[in-house]
Amino acid sequence: MAFTKVTGTLVDIGDLDLTNVGQIQLDSIAGDADANTSITFSGSDVITIATGGETQVTFNNGSILPTTDNDVDLGSSSLEFKDGYFDGTLYADAIDLNGTNLTAFDTDAAQVFNESGAAVDFRIEGDTEENLFFVDGSEDKIGIGTAVNIDRTLTISTGLAKTSTTTAYPFAIQSNESSANGRLSVHYTGGSDAASRKVFFQMEEEGVANAGQIHLNPHGGTVHAPNGLIFGTETTAAHTLDDYEEGTFTPTFSGATLSTATGSYTKIGNQVTAHFHVVTTGGLPSSGGQVQVGALPFTSGSNFIGAGSIYVGPSNVSSATGGGGQISIIMEGSATVVRFVNVDTGTLGYTLWGELEVSSNNVVTAIGSITYQV
Repeated sequence: MAFTKVTGTLVDIGDLDLTNVGQIQLDSIAGDADANTSITFSGSDVITIATGGETQVTFNNGSILPTTDNDVDLGSSSLEFKDGYFDGTLYADAIDLNGTNLTAFDTDAAQVFNESGAAVDFRIEGDTEENLFFVDGSEDKIGIGTAVNIDRTLTISTGLAKTSTTTAYPFAIQSNESSANGRLSVHYTGGSDAASRKVFFQMEEEGVANAGQIHLNPHGGTVHAPNGLIFGTETTAAHTLDDYEEGTFTPTFSGATLSTATGSYTKIGNQVTAHFHVVTTGGLPSSGGQVQVGALPFTSGSNFIGAGSIYVGPSNVSSATGGGGQISIIMEGSATVVRFVNVDTGTLGYTLWGELEVSSNNVVTAIGSITYQV
């Protein structure tokens, strides 16, 4: 059946049933019982749907738009759509996930995660590290670079071994207050014995040589500062304590045969205090030789000269020129020996072995100490 356009009186076709009609061109479609509801072809590539006499939704080429902002619902609390698929960005003022309201995420505002205090984990992945930042909600602990073996409130793990000053440190606290970006770098070395388990601290700055480290050996209870310690508010090298050492040495006694030869020393910075005890047992050097104790642990400084304390006997120094003589010891620069000297009312000279050879058994004992600089 075909309709022909006519003029004049309209023809009422009532509830005409049209089937297989091909193409119908209309300006709009409205219900005969509800003139307020319609579908209107309102322009090029535009379809408008109205209800209640008001435009609700417009279909455009590439978009479906509500006529008024914040007016049209998509589904309801009782009638929900099944699944939604979006290839792009979803913009929303708020999202309710199964009863939990998520408000707009403002990157400039304070944020709270897990407000309800549930025992759930939170994880941030990096490029190659899946546990770059891990919050263990059930244990109330944080792991950086690890999600296992988090045995402290904060555990940092990189899986890297720090072996030298040229290897990157696993962990650093950095200040960006200047372009130099000074930072405190920290690493830990483990091992099967206490001596190898250490914590290393090093200050670093771009463009500045940083060879100095502080080593802590908690298991052994030691601190290692390779460049020394500065006390108080001083900053110069002259105020730096850069060495401390204790030890023993075996003194010599001008080549004499000894039954006792013991020595000990303490070195603090550039100052050494040495103590010695020697006893001869026959075979004394020639009577004209000078008496010396040698093999001290450090060589004295080139400009050093000083005296120490000594007991030596038996001796006949009291018969030296001037009478009333006594023996002392001195140490000169660039030396590892102390020299015995005679001091009396008229002379000062080196003590000779002939002045000590007054015992029938050739036993000479010397006990003394010297403090000197290196």
